[in-house]
Amino acid sequence: MAGERRSRREVIRRRRQAGFVGRRGELAAFRDNLARGVEHDDYQFVFHVSGNAGVGKTALVGQWERLAVERGAVTVTVEDEVHGPIEAMEAMARRLRELGHPLKDFEKRLAHYRRLYQEVAASAETADHHAPGGTSMASGVLARAGLAGLGLLPGGGLLAGALDAEELAQRTDRLRAALGARLKGAEDAALVLDPVRELTPVLVREVGEVAEDVPWVVLVFDTYERTAPVLDDWVRELVLGGRFGELPLNVLVVLAGQDQLDARRWRDGLDHVHQVALDVFTEEEARALLAARGVTEESVVRAVLRLTERLPVLVALLAQRVPDGAEEVADLSETAVDLFLRWETDPARRETALACALPTALDEDVYGVVAGQDAGDYAWLRSLPFVNESAGRARYHDVVRSPMLRLLRTQSPSRWRELHLRLADAYRGWREELEETLPSHRRWDHARWQELRIEETYHRLCAVPHEELPGTIGGVAHACAHGVDTRRRWARLLARAGADAGEQEIAGLGERLLAVAGSDVELLTVLLDTPHPGAGTRAEIRAQRGRARVLAGDPAGAVEDLTAVLAVRPDHRRALLLRARARRQRGQLDLALADCTEALRRAPDDANAHAERGDINHLLGRREMALADYGRAIAARPDLGWAHAHRGHVHLELARVDEALADYERALSIRADDACALEGRARVSLHKGRLREAVDDFDRALEARPNHPSALAGRALARLTLGELSEARADTDQAIRLDPHWEQPYLYRGMVLFSLGRPWEALPDVDRALRATPHDTGALAIRSEIHLLLGDDAEALADLDRLLEVEPDEAWALACRAQVRLIAGDLGEALGDVERALARQPGHAGALVIAGVAHRLAGRTAEAEAHWARALTRLTEETAEGLEDFEPWGNLFLLHCVRRDEESAVAARRGFLAAEPEPGSLQQWLAALDRYRRILDLDPDWVAELARPLRARLSEGGGGA
Repeated sequence: MAGERRSRREVIRRRRQAGFVGRRGELAAFRDNLARGVEHDDYQFVFHVSGNAGVGKTALVGQWERLAVERGAVTVTVEDEVHGPIEAMEAMARRLRELGHPLKDFEKRLAHYRRLYQEVAASAETADHHAPGGTSMASGVLARAGLAGLGLLPGGGLLAGALDAEELAQRTDRLRAALGARLKGAEDAALVLDPVRELTPVLVREVGEVAEDVPWVVLVFDTYERTAPVLDDWVRELVLGGRFGELPLNVLVVLAGQDQLDARRWRDGLDHVHQVALDVFTEEEARALLAARGVTEESVVRAVLRLTERLPVLVALLAQRVPDGAEEVADLSETAVDLFLRWETDPARRETALACALPTALDEDVYGVVAGQDAGDYAWLRSLPFVNESAGRARYHDVVRSPMLRLLRTQSPSRWRELHLRLADAYRGWREELEETLPSHRRWDHARWQELRIEETYHRLCAVPHEELPGTIGGVAHACAHGVDTRRRWARLLARAGADAGEQEIAGLGERLLAVAGSDVELLTVLLDTPHPGAGTRAEIRAQRGRARVLAGDPAGAVEDLTAVLAVRPDHRRALLLRARARRQRGQLDLALADCTEALRRAPDDANAHAERGDINHLLGRREMALADYGRAIAARPDLGWAHAHRGHVHLELARVDEALADYERALSIRADDACALEGRARVSLHKGRLREAVDDFDRALEARPNHPSALAGRALARLTLGELSEARADTDQAIRLDPHWEQPYLYRGMVLFSLGRPWEALPDVDRALRATPHDTGALAIRSEIHLLLGDDAEALADLDRLLEVEPDEAWALACRAQVRLIAGDLGEALGDVERALARQPGHAGALVIAGVAHRLAGRTAEAEAHWARALTRLTEETAEGLEDFEPWGNLFLLHCVRRDEESAVAARRGFLAAEPEPGSLQQWLAALDRYRRILDLDPDWVAELARPLRARLSEGGGGA
């Protein structure tokens, strides 16, 4: 029975592998390193190969990879097609997935980054200025603070978004001012502003997990001389360990390039690098290769050694076809083109081999375009010694390609132009075919589409450079909206096409663009300084620079650019919306609103303009107008999920909880991992008292958007209400670490510390929150209680006065102020407060108890007993429902104490303790009992005995008075 037939590609691979000769010392060094293992003192986890083009770096690295694979290694090669760390990581993840080792978390995070960047880049299509609204809790001071902080109480503000504060603080603040909650918090902002720092640790962790399952992971960075300018700092951090985390020692990194490593960058890491400096073959190695290929005649060997100067790629090239004699070798031109073409007798193959130097990379489809259907066999081309192959693509060695390009360009300019245009048309056809199934808004972030567009542009630029340059400049400008890697790719396109076409002006422009590719503003400025763009292209470039300045936090420069665009192109709606955003960034909301309105006058059905205007109206406090704008946006585009979420925020601020929930549910039906909508729905659950559901949604929001301060703060509030104090404290601490300039988490941490029975620690946090929002009634309520616990009645009274200026009819605050006034001896003022409280809320048990005390002090015993009887009835009903709520039990305990009913007080005390009050609540009731002792002149020993079990429980819980 015939065995399984091997493929042509496999035969070629095996023959090449078998034909590798020389470099024995370099092979042995790598083999020995694998053999000695990671624990050995001489083990090296970085290999760097350097040497001029043609000395065989790629061939040697290929042999190293083979040695590693034979020992069970997984190998990943990153070539010069990448234009930055993000593309390098993406290439690594793609290869590992093909090998059966997917980096799931990294790919998920990368996809989130791509989506975020697309949303930010298409800023006219998405906006999100506000974090979700708020919630309410059952009763008491903590509920007041939570509600006010979340924006549901009159006078309360929105829950502010939060962004990274230390290393990225200034840039993030500017970005937040420009985009509001479009970035939905610190984690998203950091991901957009510094994706390398955010994504690399995820990659490092998952590559480490792959390394746990295989003996070795080998990461190869080939043609490093091209990628080092954008990768070297990142690779060094990756290799040596640092802010990205540490790779296991069995992750071996191989760098191969023409240049030595930068000693300045690598000064503290060179002792961990095994450096291999390749030179031309030794005479022994060259002779061995020629002998392996059948070239043994001494005169021929000597001629080959002289002509090639032992450059490995040229030695292999001459050995491809055995010369008949030394005379034949001596007659050859000293160019790689002649070295090959002299021995190819088939004219069609000669022309095909030369023409196939034009594409930057080849596959069977590209070969068919260049060669024609009857021009030869692609497998033949792949077998040539100067053709390298990786990831299904064939590439000519630069030593051979460069002179071939010069030959084609100079010998037959018309043939040069015709072939490049043929290739450009082919790439355009493949691109248009892809576009049939690819929505326009996804094209620039689609790797295959961008590759086809770049190759099409490259060939057209080579064919007709001066005709194509203005359009290419427009493409470079458009690339600015799609990340630094895309900018570099297009800048490099100009540099490469200019060099290959012999157009030094274009090559120089490309090099200047590469030098500033890290900044889209600087790159666009270089484009504007060139004389080539026409008026229309210049306007588009300036519109792009206006957009870039919006994102960079330069609203004045953005307005200048966009105003100039609109002077030339008054119909440029995108410039109008961008200028609206820049003006909003400067706080010029009325002017921003005018720009949006003008954009809508020109396009009444523009959903994005309606939604943008809705956001501006929301910021102006015109909630009903904002709702109308969101409604129009949703009517025009029902799938605009973020517009549903924004409308939900407004509904929640207006206490239209069911409408808010419907909007959040709709947003989540459009995108199930919409963190903004998940957070909004969590706050609705908080409002409805469904605390566990709230925590679950906050958890999901944090999965989609890790370390988001707003979600952490919301979850802290839910956990605080559930009594999960340590978890709530951890959430507030993390939110503050992420954004120490955002005040809301400080208030929540103060609430947690208050509940933990540490009011002296809570006070600075609540003070800080009130400095930012002096009229926050919830924060004033919590601080008044802290002051009472700390014995500062005057400060407590001042806080209650300020609270009641904002909310004159708040029953809890009126009752509390009445109690403080009783301590100060202001009986008339106290009676006035408590009567107002009961007029507002007749069944308020705490107010009824205080009213009874006030009437007792006024000598009106009957009135006092009547109020206490009403309080007793109310509290008896509430405690009969169960022991879960400690508040009615605590109030019942206080009521029996002021009535001097010891037996009933002891019974109520048992119920209070059985309900497991938090340390802070124990402190509150102990402080209230002490205040009543002073007001009613109760026996201190009797009160102390009643309080003793409460103090014992407080001591057990770690709190302190």
